[in-house]
Amino acid sequence: MDGWMDGRTLMGYKPEYTLWKITEHDVLESLNQINKKKATGPDKVSGFVLKNCRHQLSSTSQKLFQLSLFHHMLPSIWLTSELIPVPKMN
Repeated sequence: MDGWMDGRTLMGYKPEYTLWKITEHDVLESLNQINKKKATGPDKVSGFVLKNCRHQLSSTSQKLFQLSLFHHMLPSIWLTSELIPVPKMN
């Protein structure tokens, strides 16, 4: 799959066995903890949108996260960050 990082590095590891289960409630709790005032990430989606639309986003996000765990693969964009230096005022 293009744009995905394969996490299956152990020989004989069976992708159908997942140690973790992410529930929709887990996603809702995480989205609820987002600080609306923080800057956006590389995806340019604001914390305001994520927090206020958490009920609409939680089901689809849960499925995406669970599939990622099941297949032991991450979208490469999830491993991307953006660092912006901010000068300190004296």
